[in-house]
Amino acid sequence: MDIVTRTQWGSTQQVFNAGTVTPAQRVGVVVHHSVTGEGGSRPAVEDLLRMIERLDRDTNHWPGTYNFAIDYAGRVYEMSGRDGIGTHTAGHNTAYWGICYIGDGSKAYPAAAQRAATELISQLTLAAGHPLQVLGHRDLNTTECPGALIEATLHAIATDNSPLAVDGRLGHKTISCLQQRLREKGLYDGPLDGRIDVTHSDTVAALQTYLNAHGAHLVVDGEGLWQTGRPSATIAALQAWLGTPADGVLDLPTSSAVKALQARLNGGSL
Repeated sequence: MDIVTRTQWGSTQQVFNAGTVTPAQRVGVVVHHSVTGEGGSRPAVEDLLRMIERLDRDTNHWPGTYNFAIDYAGRVYEMSGRDGIGTHTAGHNTAYWGICYIGDGSKAYPAAAQRAATELISQLTLAAGHPLQVLGHRDLNTTECPGALIEATLHAIATDNSPLAVDGRLGHKTISCLQQRLREKGLYDGPLDGRIDVTHSDTVAALQTYLNAHGAHLVVDGEGLWQTGRPSATIAALQAWLGTPADGVLDLPTSSAVKALQARLNGGSL
């Protein structure tokens, strides 16, 4: 996931002075909305970000702001950032990251913004190394924030966002996380649906392209990733890259190669 840095969006102050905290110390994410317009273009959104920053710093005299912001097009912006202590939820700023949707979550919450929020929270979960609570602002303080449309989406994020179980099973969540990593590398632009199509899978084609860039010599045909006891060249190349025995078979019911893959995905790498 690409994140627009403070420098790139024209922050007028690189950091606030609330201090920092390591990802492992976080327990959750609080989602907000700005109750402004959506902007309609990246320059307009960046104007809104600078307005929010000035309000929080110069008018409210707060030592921080939201950690991240997301716009209507699914762009993610760094504000106080991953390690900064934001100022977004009274009494909970150190333990929780704050993510703000730029817009009014009682009126609109576009699909692109929802996808970006899910991916960002997944990234933060991996950085923390443990499951995170995903809450709306009104779950912790007396407020209508983040609006009913956003609030309605949070349970689904919270229930599907813990780190992978390293169980050696090539299941839905492992495939979805693999899809996300491949997307971050610009190799996959399909859905994070946790599925591998039988005849031709864009997920497998992206993985084959990635493995070829790391020394494999695969035909990029989108086939050959399965946990059925059948061998394939794609599985052998994946095993070789993972450093497990490269026999080309993902054993049933559990596979050492899948465990190695799950461990890498939990660590944020591919």
